[in-house]
Amino acid sequence: MDAAAQWLAEFTCQASLDGGIEGLADRVDAEIRAAVPEFAADESLRRDLHARTRGHWREFIVQLERHEFEPRIPVEAVDLLRTMIVRGYDMGVLLAGYRVGRRAVWQYITAVIETRIADPGLRAAVLIRFWERTSQWLDHSVEQIIATYETERADFQRVTAARRAAMVRAIVAGESVDVDASSRDLGYRLRDTHTAYVVWAGDAVPNGAVDRELERSAAAIVETTGARGRLIVETGTRSLWLWAAASRGIDSGDSTIRPGIHLAVGGTYSGEDGFVRSHREALAAHALSGATGSTRPLICYRDVELSCITTGLAGSWAISRLVTRELGDLADPDESTTRIRTTLLRYLRNRCNAAWTAEQMNVHPNTVRYRVRRAEQVLGHPIDARRVYVELALQVLDVFGTIDAIPAG
Repeated sequence: MDAAAQWLAEFTCQASLDGGIEGLADRVDAEIRAAVPEFAADESLRRDLHARTRGHWREFIVQLERHEFEPRIPVEAVDLLRTMIVRGYDMGVLLAGYRVGRRAVWQYITAVIETRIADPGLRAAVLIRFWERTSQWLDHSVEQIIATYETERADFQRVTAARRAAMVRAIVAGESVDVDASSRDLGYRLRDTHTAYVVWAGDAVPNGAVDRELERSAAAIVETTGARGRLIVETGTRSLWLWAAASRGIDSGDSTIRPGIHLAVGGTYSGEDGFVRSHREALAAHALSGATGSTRPLICYRDVELSCITTGLAGSWAISRLVTRELGDLADPDESTTRIRTTLLRYLRNRCNAAWTAEQMNVHPNTVRYRVRRAEQVLGHPIDARRVYVELALQVLDVFGTIDAIPAG
């Protein structure tokens, strides 16, 4: 064994016995925390950082004196990496820690060698050996950490996405959830105001570009509408669901839609109920687009609501919503309101002829006209302004009697 190898053997033995590993870990960690504020601010990171540094130094010491040097990352380094992924830190923070740690380790080693070795020749030989092996160790560690980070992050994102998707599907299915707890888990406030979208890529978008184009489209929607937050759930290889916390949705006047990308948009509503309602509307618009083979880049539920309802694509919930929205207080079940509502429906069926309606109901034509005017006052607009919607709502309520009796599934 040459003199340099002999010195390294004695050094590794001493470092293992007199607390040298713990001391170096404390020193390196202090340097990293001072240079990388994320490690100083997060207690979990501080704890895992110390374990990682100690693990690296322990493994390095074991390997240092061996003839066959085999760099490997300790399990504690992977634990730190996983903590950072869960905390949402990117690779840049992790690599910054390694750069600072590398400098701190080399400063420590050179100081020890300068202090303990008087012979210049031996000192140079040991420094060279240390430099070769620390460089090899750290280069290998960084390479392995980068590869492991990408794998672990992909696994975490898949698990997180699956958990988020399951939670969202439970909400839109009408299951009872803790709104505030779900908001925290989703990273999106369910009590906010929402506009829901179905976003999908057309055949013109190559498979390799789909993820990028969908993400860019979602980002453009958020930017254009001034959304305070967003929630994305992947629903397939070429589509996703999006909720944007904004007071308006994308419309035909916006130039946000990217080539080859299509949007189905629900209305804008508040709270957990609005989260579900807007999503259902976006799904119905999307279904209509598929059923008709439409190639339009944008389809808004408000523009195709009647088509969605009459074809059954919207589901029975849409009928209940339409009646509630269009009639408002005119849907009240009291006798007086019911009489006004019945008169209005007959009036519309009789092509707005008050005389015909009066004859059928055995009342004076002026009574019919009075009830129609009263209905318009309750509605807040002339009948002709939304005649088709109002008449459909009246017919539905005439059949079911009350809003509660209308299927709302």
